[in-house]
Amino acid sequence: MSRKIFFIIVIILILIIAGALLYLFIFSEKTPEPPPSSPPSLPISDTTPSTTNVPVAVPEVAKVTQVIENRVLSFALKGNEMIYYDQDLGAFFKMGQRGLTPESYSASRFSNVEEVIWSPDKSEAIMVFTDGDYYHFDIASNQSEKLMPNIDQLSWLPDGKKIVFEWRERENEPRLIISEPNGDDWEKIKDLGYAKILLTASPEFGGPVVYLQNYSYGAGRNIYPVYEDGSAGEVNQIEGYGEKAKWSRDGRRILFEAVDSEDFEQYLWVVDVTGTNQYNLGVKGFIEKCVWNKTNKKLFCAVPSEALEFGTLVTDESIDNFWEINTKTGEKSKLYDESESDTKFDADNLWLNGNEDRLYFTDENGGVYVLRLD
Repeated sequence: MSRKIFFIIVIILILIIAGALLYLFIFSEKTPEPPPSSPPSLPISDTTPSTTNVPVAVPEVAKVTQVIENRVLSFALKGNEMIYYDQDLGAFFKMGQRGLTPESYSASRFSNVEEVIWSPDKSEAIMVFTDGDYYHFDIASNQSEKLMPNIDQLSWLPDGKKIVFEWRERENEPRLIISEPNGDDWEKIKDLGYAKILLTASPEFGGPVVYLQNYSYGAGRNIYPVYEDGSAGEVNQIEGYGEKAKWSRDGRRILFEAVDSEDFEQYLWVVDVTGTNQYNLGVKGFIEKCVWNKTNKKLFCAVPSEALEFGTLVTDESIDNFWEINTKTGEKSKLYDESESDTKFDADNLWLNGNEDRLYFTDENGGVYVLRLD
């Protein structure tokens, strides 16, 4: 091999080695790993994060949450607490509105209770048993006392000092009776005759103790108030056929059911106690599935998804959607649709919390649920 060729080969080798060293110097740095992502369970904030290490409040996700699993009767709100009768345990309980641990509200236990009618301050109750007996129960003293037989349509006066009810001492002689909560010192204030009680005692102090209704051939139905002294107020006419109604919270307006004479379906109507501003809300539902808000302008209702034909009962099985209804403007908005969850609700006993951002209800299959309104 000539010396010239040898030097050419050496130069080529030197260039190859130098190129390799240059490549390693420039490109051999380790590629940095991407920074760890934020935990997926934490919400992303649009604001500048705080410099202090504070806990992150994770908002509620579920629109409807179960807060009580057992079968519940006469669920009600008392201040910031929920009180109810637990059918499975046969006892009264209380718990926080956010679903805290239940606490005993009374040491007494009862069986075969089918209805609890709470006093205005929730310190007393009238219990209705499956055999038709009515008992007054003082929760603080745990004392109960049986009322007279053959009672119906019982309610408390707004001061909680008296109760009013229909009494049938003899089958064809219904009377309107007012008495002490335990049934003592009772007195008849009116013979009812053919009149039926449409509404029990008004929540307004000094208001009527009942509203009666009569059907008049060719003139629809007439309703009129009866007061504690037995006197009757002005007669007004309301539409359709029906037997149930519900007071607004201030006792100035009435929600009532009426079967339409053309399509024979049951609609919800409203009317002022003066008989004015009577109109159809365009909602086919039951008063038991509605609650007035504190302004007495809105209703929150669980409305069956299928039309209510004549003779349909609130106890009949249904799948409900939830609606907010402005009774002044007629505007309606759906709050919850049955398609939003695999769980279907047959709701009853609706209540709003104090802030009116939570709607509580019982389900016919058992338990208490809360629907977020915010």
